[in-house]
Amino acid sequence: MTVNPAGHAVPAVSADAAIPASPAFAHVLPALRWGLFAMFALLWGFGVTRARLDGSWDGLVLALATAFAVLLLAGVALRPGRWPGRRPGRQSGRWSGRRPGQAVPTGNATATVSPRRTWALRTILAALVLVWIGLMVHARDFMWLEFPLVFIVLRYVPRPANLLAVLALWAVAAFVPAWRYPETWTVAAAVGPAIGTAFAAAVYFGYVTIREEAARYKQLAHTLQRTQADLARTERRAGELAERERLSRELHDTVAQGLSSIVLLARAARQAPDPGAHLRSLEAVAQDSLNEARRFVREWSGAQSARTQSADAPLADAAYTPAVVLAHRLAQLVDAAQERARVLEAQQEIRLETMGDLEQALPSALVDTVDRVAREGLANAITHSGATTVVLSLGVFAGELTVDVVDNGRGLHATPQSVDAAGSVEDGAGAAALAPGAMSGFGLAGVRARVAEAGGKFSVESSSAAPTGTTLSASFPLPGATNVKEDT
Repeated sequence: MTVNPAGHAVPAVSADAAIPASPAFAHVLPALRWGLFAMFALLWGFGVTRARLDGSWDGLVLALATAFAVLLLAGVALRPGRWPGRRPGRQSGRWSGRRPGQAVPTGNATATVSPRRTWALRTILAALVLVWIGLMVHARDFMWLEFPLVFIVLRYVPRPANLLAVLALWAVAAFVPAWRYPETWTVAAAVGPAIGTAFAAAVYFGYVTIREEAARYKQLAHTLQRTQADLARTERRAGELAERERLSRELHDTVAQGLSSIVLLARAARQAPDPGAHLRSLEAVAQDSLNEARRFVREWSGAQSARTQSADAPLADAAYTPAVVLAHRLAQLVDAAQERARVLEAQQEIRLETMGDLEQALPSALVDTVDRVAREGLANAITHSGATTVVLSLGVFAGELTVDVVDNGRGLHATPQSVDAAGSVEDGAGAAALAPGAMSGFGLAGVRARVAEAGGKFSVESSSAAPTGTTLSASFPLPGATNVKEDT
């Protein structure tokens, strides 16, 4: 598992990684192939033993039996994949169920049986059948080699000729003994091979079906692996984009806003007869921005614990902060803004109003979010609205926290709608409000994203007609009320 920049666990998957074979198929298919070789060996040995016991063993039978064994081994040597189990990760087993000329899987690669090799195998098969017929003419107990030969004929003779060839094998096994040994031949000597031939054909086609299913499931596994790799890449990309957006918001709320205030103060100080007050205010803004930047760097470098807040549990933070601490931070923010307005000789009144239970404990992550919302709201109202009065309101109630920034400025030009953090639209109660397209400023878009991450609702309502002004509102659900005094 890997962790993307957003903190999500992502499975480490490579699209080129090998897919292990299914344990069932990994044992069943080689066992069937080994069983075929064992059947050849046992029936060949049975024929040799019976020929020696019944007196039919002679030099010709010895030569034919030896030729049969040599041809069989030559066919095994020519088959794709070599000996079963000899090369792990490659196809093992001669009788794979694939038609000649088709691709043969070898691990993750794919090999093709060449036409030249196919014809060589078919030539060996024809010679093997002829030698088997000769053996059966001179030693009747070699008849039982017909059953494993059925598998090879079905494998290497094209359809539908392979079925006719199997029927011919059965006819040879059933009626050559009737010609050579008529005194002992019975109908059972034909019925027995017929049943064995049908059974061998059924086993072969069952084997082919199993192998095709194995290939199909392996292909599905490859497809699933590629899909997982694509999903992992998408997850990582989404995490990177989310982290970039968060970094952009942090830089805007810390460095960008601080530098903007410093520029304004520096310009005012350059024109002031006594820049002392401007420099003190400038130093305070620079120190505050530096502290925020350091906090941000520590958080990014991992010196502090990363935020655990998520969309599924937006307020499930283990750390809690009293609401009075939040109110104190907002009061400091308002005092600093009022001081800057005084130094810049702006005719603005900026004040804080608090309501509700300030003894209630709030999740620390929510306190940081509210602080950011208040900073952006005040910055926009003070810098862009031309308002003479800006009021920051904090309300802590049972189950809900609200923060509002209200000004009596020139308002925003937009349609009469109100947009919350989830993107829904509400009536603006007759006032012109900020529509989704009007929230083009990065600051307000960042505020909306912050509020949404905390599970809250965000809206901006504005009116350019009397009475003018803009109201930025954010509300957040709270967990079960916790009183700090009771906890302590």
